[in-house]
Amino acid sequence: HTHTKHTSNNPTMVLLRLVGKVVSNSEKTANVLVTRLVRHRVTDKMVKTQKKFLAHDETNKHLPGDIVRIEECRPLSRRKHFTVIETVKLAPRVNASTTDATTNTSI
Repeated sequence: HTHTKHTSNNPTMVLLRLVGKVVSNSEKTANVLVTRLVRHRVTDKMVKTQKKFLAHDETNKHLPGDIVRIEECRPLSRRKHFTVIETVKLAPRVNASTTDATTNTSI
C-alpha cells in the first residue's frame, strides 16, 4: 500500500502515512511525489493519480530519487504538514571521486 492510517498516542487522532519519491529538496524540506491507484467513479477503471507533498526533512539527507515514508504532523508552514519518518529505498548515488583520473587525455 502507498498509504496507511496510523494512530498516535492520542486515540482520537488518526495520522496519514504515505510512501512517495523525493522529487526535489531544499533546506530541511523534501518535495515528495505520491502516486496512488484510485478507481474512477464513472468508468470503474483504475486510474493513477499523483500529488506532491512538502515534507520536513530534519537531517536534509534525502536526495531526489529516494523512496521515503512520510507522516502527517502539525502544520509547519503554509504547505508543509508532513514529516519524513523513514527511508524505504535509496536512489543510486553518483560520487565525483569515482570518476577515473585517467580519462583526461590531454597530450
